[in-house]
Amino acid sequence: MRNIREIWYLHSLHAIGIPIAAGVLYPASLLLSPIVAALAMSLSSVSVIVNALRLRTLEALAGP
Repeated sequence: MRNIREIWYLHSLHAIGIPIAAGVLYPASLLLSPIVAALAMSLSSVSVIVNALRLRTLEALAGP
């Protein structure tokens, strides 16, 4: 159940973050700094890799 909750959290985070990074808030004069965008993208990649490795470990422990 924890995995499903984490996946929904990550999807909702991306659903909010991608439009902001694409400039949806530009008409309101709210811009995202490129440094902040790069940091958010890096953290997103790290979280995906860690989650994939954790799932692989859980599958190995569960067996065939």
